[in-house]
Amino acid sequence: MTTSSNEPSASEWKASWTLVLASFVGFMFHSMPVSAVSAYIAPLEAEFGWSRTFISFGITVGSGVSALMMPLIGAMADRFGSRRVVLPGIVLSAGSWALLAMMTGEQWQWLALFFFHAIFNVMIGAVLWTTAVAGTFSKAQGMALG
Repeated sequence: MTTSSNEPSASEWKASWTLVLASFVGFMFHSMPVSAVSAYIAPLEAEFGWSRTFISFGITVGSGVSALMMPLIGAMADRFGSRRVVLPGIVLSAGSWALLAMMTGEQWQWLALFFFHAIFNVMIGAVLWTTAVAGTFSKAQGMALG
């Protein structure tokens, strides 16, 4: 049974459900790579002879860079819109993570990988996805963000 109070939210969903789906997928790409590093600690240790401390330090570097970059990326999203920040961010973030395959075992490469990945990963962070969804939905905003 459809009532008149549900019609505005239904029309929002009909017009913008793809944005919610894209945000869901985008957020998965944002959070999964760094979370998966723990599965690769032992193989990296064996391959390159690095300590677990050093491998984990890459995540620390990335977290620090992310924290410093968030205000800048937020300002870019305000000025240019989320889409213009997120779309290049997806390509750059994936590309930076793909560079992992090119590492030769030099420690500076590991730290540089996390440095650049952190910058690009902020470009696809939760703030950008939620900004886009919140700006599109008004009646069904809670459900869309959920």
